[in-house]
Formats: sequence, C-alpha cells, structure tokens
Amino acid sequence: MFRRLHTRIIGQGALCGLPASPPAEVFLKTLPPPNEVDAAKYARFKREEEAWQRQPPPAGPTPGEPFFDFVAGAAGHKHFVLLTGEGNAVTVGDNRFGQTAAPNEGGAGGGASPPPASVQGGKGEQRASTDWAPLFIDLAGMFTRDAPASAKRVACGSNFSLIYQKGSRRVIGFGNNHVGQLGAGGKQPVSAAAGFVQWDPQAAWWPSRDARCVVDEIVCGYNHAVARLTDGSLYAFGSNTWGELAIGHTTSPMDPTRIAYFDAKPHMRVRKVAAGNSFTLFLTQDGRVYGCGATNEGQLPPNAFEPVPIPLTRSFQAGGAGEGGSNKLIRIKDVACVGGMAVYVSSHNELLVQGALSQFGVLVPSPRFAAVDQSTVREQFSQLAGRALPADGFAVAQLHPGPSTLLVQYRNGCVAGLGANAEGQLYSRMKTVNGRSINLAPTFAVSELFPVFVPSPAAEVTGRPPWFASGKGFTLLFDNNEVYRVNETTRPIELPPGRRDLLRRSLRHELGARTQVTKS
Repeated sequence: MFRRLHTRIIGQGALCGLPASPPAEVFLKTLPPPNEVDAAKYARFKREEEAWQRQPPPAGPTPGEPFFDFVAGAAGHKHFVLLTGEGNAVTVGDNRFGQTAAPNEGGAGGGASPPPASVQGGKGEQRASTDWAPLFIDLAGMFTRDAPASAKRVACGSNFSLIYQKGSRRVIGFGNNHVGQLGAGGKQPVSAAAGFVQWDPQAAWWPSRDARCVVDEIVCGYNHAVARLTDGSLYAFGSNTWGELAIGHTTSPMDPTRIAYFDAKPHMRVRKVAAGNSFTLFLTQDGRVYGCGATNEGQLPPNAFEPVPIPLTRSFQAGGAGEGGSNKLIRIKDVACVGGMAVYVSSHNELLVQGALSQFGVLVPSPRFAAVDQSTVREQFSQLAGRALPADGFAVAQLHPGPSTLLVQYRNGCVAGLGANAEGQLYSRMKTVNGRSINLAPTFAVSELFPVFVPSPAAEVTGRPPWFASGKGFTLLFDNNEVYRVNETTRPIELPPGRRDLLRRSLRHELGARTQVTKS
C-alpha cells in the first residue's frame, strides 16, 4: 500500500541533507494515517487498493489516484512544499527559518531554532535530523477542493514558501521574512505559534477593490518575489538591494509594490516573469526580454533599477557570428533564472545562457551569451531509449529552474539538465571501486546537457502530466502515471521518521474567521 499512499516521487541528489543518491523513489512513510485525515476517502482508497492487489494490471483494474495526491509543489534551497488535491500541504526539509511551517521549539519563528543536527543512519552513514521529517498541514479548506488542480500553486524562495490559489486572493506564506519576501506587509518574523502569515485581500496595495482582480501567478527568486495579477499588472516584494524589484530604487518596500515600467507600454505586455539571485527577467508577448537587478555575475547589462532590454543579437553570441553577426533581436519563447545565470529559449529552440555559475568558474558576461550544445544529449537519449528519436520531438516544451540547476523538458518527454551536478542531482554514472559506489559523472555542465530522464517506450501521458521541482543539490520528479523509467534496484530514499507530535499540524484554529474573509 505504500506504493500508492502518495504520488510517485523520484528524487536524486542530496535530498534535504540526506546522502547523495542516484534516481530512486522517495517514500514519505511518516505521513499521518489516511483514516485519520479523511475517513471517507480512506475507505474508497482501501477498496481500490485491495482490488488492485488481488488482480494487478494489466489484467486487473487501473489503480485510482494515490491517497495523498500531490497536484503542485516547489523547492527552495533545502526544503520543498507540496499541495494535495484537497488543498492541504506537506512540507519537508530544513526549518531553520520556519520555511516548512513546522512547530519551532527554539522560540519565535523565522529562524530562532539552531540547524538540525545529524544522526547516525545504517552502516555509520550520516542521516538528516528527525526535525526534517515530512509534516502534514491541514489548511482547513482555505484552498478549496472544488478548485481545479491547476489552480493550486506553490512557490519557494531560498528559505521561504508561498501557497496560493490562482484566480483568488488566497495566499499564505511561511519562512524568512527579514526583507518582506512573504508579501503580507511588514518585515516582522513569522509567529512560531501561527507558523504562517496570510495576505489581506483588502490591503491598500491591491489595484482595485474589484474582487475580480486576483492573483494569476507568483514567482520567487532568492529573497524576492513577483506576483502577476489577472489584469496584467505586476507587483514585487522582498529584497531590493540590487534593484531586482524593478521599481526604480533599491529600497525594500513594506508591501507588494507595482512595477510601473510596463504600464506606460501596453504593447510590451509581460507573459512570463523569472526570478534568480537578485535579478529578474520579463518576457513580453512579442518575444523580447527585459531585466533588472544584479549585474555582478554578468547576468544583465547595466540598469537603473528598472527593466532594460536585453540585447540578444547574433553579434554578441560567443563562439558564433561575433562582430560580423546580425544586430536583429533573437525572438525568445521562454526564459529562466538559475542562480546568477539567465537562460533563454529562442523561437528556433536554441538554448542560450548568460551570466555565471561562479562556484564552478563559469562566466558569460552580458552582453555576450553562449549557445548550449543540444546535439550530444539528443544522441544519448536515442541510445538510452534503444531507438532513434525523431528530431522534431526535441522542441523545448518547458523549463524547470532551480537554485543551481535547470531541467529542460522536450516535447517528446525527454528531460535534460544543465548546471551543478556535484551531488548527482542531474546525472549519475555509477561505478564500484574498492567496494564503494562512486559517481563518475562531471560535477557541472553548462556548454552541453546531461540526459536526466527518458520516458518508457509504452508510456502514455493521460490525465495530469509529470512535473518537476529543483532544490539546492536535489531534483524531484512527480510521476503518477509512471511515465519515466527508474532503476528499481536502487534503494528507495526514505526520509527520517521524526517524532509523532511533529508529523501533523492543523491550521484550523489559527485560520479561524480569517479563512472566511479570504474566501469572500
């Protein structure tokens, strides 16, 4: 029954402080007993499970959804937050800044407790502290069951988390708030008793009292975030030391503040925002990119704390046409931020990088940019799949950025990665040397891609497609339909069990009447 207790999660790398591991299934065994969470759903779940055990596929019925069905999630540096279909949360990882909303015995929230200590695991290996056990949080119906799964969203910064419902003003945040990155007004630490802060749906910063002006999306950088509302307006909050909030100065505001730059330029409607380490990118509907914030790693041209156009022309392409190239702007269809590096996908599916992964000595300073070789990884995917994969399937479908890594998902389902690989979070090439298993894969790749996941030949994506999250040193694949092949002989990743009094938390008392106000 554990296999279907929760959504299939494949983790790799140093997952929340655990020893580095090649791709393996993650078991969240310490979630609360299903019959205590939802008795009616548990009865149905038990019947389905028993029928499946008696006659498993392909002859028997297809298993239903897992009990803890994760529909959204995101990762910070050493934590991740998941949201279930019912609108409850499961958080895992480091809680030094309250970023998992776990009860904090150190006193006040927002980082009063010391770093979790390690305990000895099997065969003398170091395992993460039991303080990092999975925590189930009952959100008291704040994120409603009847809302579609796609409306329930999570965004994580380095040490803070935001849960919101698209198409509403329902947002809660927990974790570090020293520069107002939770967006709830003010910079005071989160109360340890409450464990979270809630956005006021009637706050003065909202552009309209009209309840139809609601949150469409929130993206988080290291210590800042940007919210896009349904009227197209953008509001930024959090750290503004480098002008990453795009509001024309470097003062960190007390409330979400409107990015006025695009208001006077209706032809520059922003369709995507990406946030990294102290810088922000804005992709417009016509394929142009603007940026603001830090320039210390070459990720942006000089700017006056407001968005400036990124000059992506062939004349600046490193190793390409150089000075003899065209000055015509390259049209961009997607953008991402990876630490101090900006990543662009051209309309011709080129992958372009600019900026730095300074810990590995990688630097491509603006206005120069470099193209990433994708041909080698395409050949590797064909070898791993055991058949030739058509070239037209390698159009870039989606980017999944993390603090130091990027996952590139192609239309055919193959997933490649670039960036840090020191923990094996993207690619493992294991070999046994003197009785020890050693990963021989390179510690990073920027000029080319690692092959990360290859879909199974017979896999069909039905219902909700797989999705991904990347932290600092680990990546996660959420794959209900088992689209991707994983070596099942690898030992499963079992997170520390923790203490029973930390395994479940209810916000029913804390939310109280405020939930009703937010729903209205």
